[in-house]
Amino acid sequence: MPGSILLLCLMLTACQGPEPRYDWHGREPVLGVYTAGSLSAELPPDVPVHSVIAAARMALERRGYVITATESTDDAGRVVARPGDPKLLRKVTISSHLRTNATMITVRTNPGGDEAFERDILERVLTRLGL
Repeated sequence: MPGSILLLCLMLTACQGPEPRYDWHGREPVLGVYTAGSLSAELPPDVPVHSVIAAARMALERRGYVITATESTDDAGRVVARPGDPKLLRKVTISSHLRTNATMITVRTNPGGDEAFERDILERVLTRLGL
């Protein structure tokens, strides 16, 4: 019985996934948290979602990505883009939404996530926002 409890504990620990990784971005600074293949950050609450989406769109286009979808309201928005080269299967989604005391931004690459790329895009968005 004690062996099976130990085995169960080891299995549960292994299923939790990787620990989140934290790093500072921008001039403010803004804390970016990378976990489960996506990077999220809280921006100041006075940053409008529309501005985040516009900055995200510009950052992706500057990197050579083609915007395939974009939508934005006062409360939430997202930009979806693919590389200019159709042989590359990467899809990038940047979303933003309001919270009580912040404007959230999330950068996700599929398949699999790419932390370095997502952090670079976040830096570019923050630069365009003056943060």
